[in-house]
Amino acid sequence: RHAFRQLAKSRGYTAVAILIVALGIGAATAMFSTVNALVLRPVALPEPGRLAVVYETNLPRNLPTFSVAALNYLDWRDRSTSWASLAAVGFNGMNVTGGAEPEFTQVLHFTANFLPTVGLPVTHGRNFLPDEDRPGGPHVALITTSYWQRRFGGKADALGKTLQLDGAAYTIVGVVAPSALFAPENEIAIPLATDPARTSRTNHDLAVYGRLKPGVTFAQADAEMKTLATQLWSELPTEERGWSTRLVPLAEELVGPGVRKGLYVLLGAVGVLLVIACANLSNLMLVRATARAHELAVRTALGASRWQIVRQLLAESLLVTVAGGIVGIVLALWAVDFLHGMPLPRAGEISVDLRVLAVACGASLLTGLAAGVGPAFKASRARPQEALKGRAPRSGHRSRLRDALVVAQLALSLTLLVGATLLVRSFWRLLQVNPGFSTENTLTVALRPSAANPV
Repeated sequence: RHAFRQLAKSRGYTAVAILIVALGIGAATAMFSTVNALVLRPVALPEPGRLAVVYETNLPRNLPTFSVAALNYLDWRDRSTSWASLAAVGFNGMNVTGGAEPEFTQVLHFTANFLPTVGLPVTHGRNFLPDEDRPGGPHVALITTSYWQRRFGGKADALGKTLQLDGAAYTIVGVVAPSALFAPENEIAIPLATDPARTSRTNHDLAVYGRLKPGVTFAQADAEMKTLATQLWSELPTEERGWSTRLVPLAEELVGPGVRKGLYVLLGAVGVLLVIACANLSNLMLVRATARAHELAVRTALGASRWQIVRQLLAESLLVTVAGGIVGIVLALWAVDFLHGMPLPRAGEISVDLRVLAVACGASLLTGLAAGVGPAFKASRARPQEALKGRAPRSGHRSRLRDALVVAQLALSLTLLVGATLLVRSFWRLLQVNPGFSTENTLTVALRPSAANPV
């Protein structure tokens, strides 16, 4: 209660101190919520540890990761024993007509077992049937929840309506739940319906997703797939040599090593910012404790122990940081809403959950202790006789602790400033790169004539 009264008397100091803590905690909480959602938290799918993406590779041609040929996928599906299910996905740009305005969008083409393989539910309607995933099968389509709400207003009667895709009518049979597997522009899906007679092993245009059988490890599946690839090419002597396979866990596929490294770098930068805020708060508290030397001397003369003085100052420090932490969490909630619109994988999963709240509360308490311990112990060592006689050190008197805090703040701030300057300078230079041709007053246009109306 006394700490609260002391802070209420010094409203200017209290407001500045809370703002310093709020900015540091808010930035750290928002950044950690991003790392938590994209790196630490499992993918929001059933048993994501058993999901993998299968790629083809051709190291002699410097292709460490490449799309899969449809014929190879069919052979893997029929011969492999490591997978509970193996599904394929392709995409193609198509014109959507029949609505208010025509649209050009990326339409997914996937096998009927794709959604069951990854564990993604259909919230309304049904999934593709096996008979629909074959050449000449019925024209049906699935749409995402965002497309359902945007084009059909989220009405149930959207099921059964038709979409004109490149001039052909496709009946909507279901609505798929939101997922990080679908990019924002991928809002419509139709059956893959692969025709082995009309494709070749040189046409690599599919992504293959697999769910491992219980008890099968990635290493075992990887070894089997490489063996299958070797067997296939030994049976096809006329095909190009050097092809093999590569397995990537789904979590790494959605958030690649480059994104992970960038997130960790940003998290480290935000950590440095929090340390700067802690040093700044500690300096403010040190100046405030020096100005209160006479008050603390009176307390000591009246019988207050050194521990009681330290406890009182730490209570004020913790009260400030807890209030700043609450404001910081509110700022982080606002920042998370902004991050949902960023072009990040799994951006829709970023949230301030219990783990993030626990880290934010822990950071607030640690900040309060780290910022308040130094000033509290320094103030408790003051001599009450000198303070009562009016000879207490003034706020401008040299202090090694204060000097050290200032040096630390300048060093860390300079580090962040140099890093930010280099980043902005590199980005500016990228914008100034000469493409080798004039781009002024130049436009591009893409035409996709349908098969019924060729150019």
